[in-house]
Amino acid sequence: MAGGTITALYQYPVKSMAGFSCTTALALPSGFEWDRRWMLIDENHKMITQREIPKLCQFFPTIEEGQLSISFEGEHCSLPLHETIGPHFISQVWDDDTSVVRTSDAIDHWLSDRLGQKVSLVKVIERFHYAAPIDATIEVSGADGYPFLVLGTASLEHLSTAAGEPIDIRRFRPNIVITTTTAHEEDDWSAINTGEVKLQKVKPCLRCQIIDIDQDSGERKGVVTKTLSTYRRMGNNIGFGASYVGLSTGELSVGDKFQCI
Repeated sequence: MAGGTITALYQYPVKSMAGFSCTTALALPSGFEWDRRWMLIDENHKMITQREIPKLCQFFPTIEEGQLSISFEGEHCSLPLHETIGPHFISQVWDDDTSVVRTSDAIDHWLSDRLGQKVSLVKVIERFHYAAPIDATIEVSGADGYPFLVLGTASLEHLSTAAGEPIDIRRFRPNIVITTTTAHEEDDWSAINTGEVKLQKVKPCLRCQIIDIDQDSGERKGVVTKTLSTYRRMGNNIGFGASYVGLSTGELSVGDKFQCI
């Protein structure tokens, strides 16, 4: 039975905006407490991500003093964590019907002005996703498919070596970064157990074009996909990191020891 240490934890309060690192996070079966609990939609109630607007990586949400605060180019806008307006309605995260509710006219106007198109910030109320590899329906927030993205340190080190330059971990939007000695061993474990929190592996994470977006400038640079395509092909896709589901509720902290089953 292998083991190691959690070296970093990340939450991404608003889907496809920047994330923040934290020393402790509450893990729920549906993901970290504040991970992808909000998202942007357009006038047709369709979700908006960095795929359509790479500039979203330059918006920085944080959770502090009971507020969701978003900063962009030195400006800030915030709203209480539980503020909503109007009735619940249905949007989609990919093929999953997702119950959402609008949050604030003021923050909608603030975001729309800075993005140059009309958007609404909605709170994710309920979403269920059928996880075919494990033949189960799971509750998840606004993450693309699964509640937790786990990434081993050796995987990123190997990629940086292959690319000939340091690759920014933010491109992969992990939730849990763990010490590993072999690249991509996080794909091979069936579960991770810290004692209080147990996560079950579902499958390797298949990546989209967001991994080629420079998270400082918002520019697309193809070095990551080009490099991974030489050794991480999975059919017509590229895999990097692994998707996990939560089997319990509890706190995870940087420095926690884990066992890999």
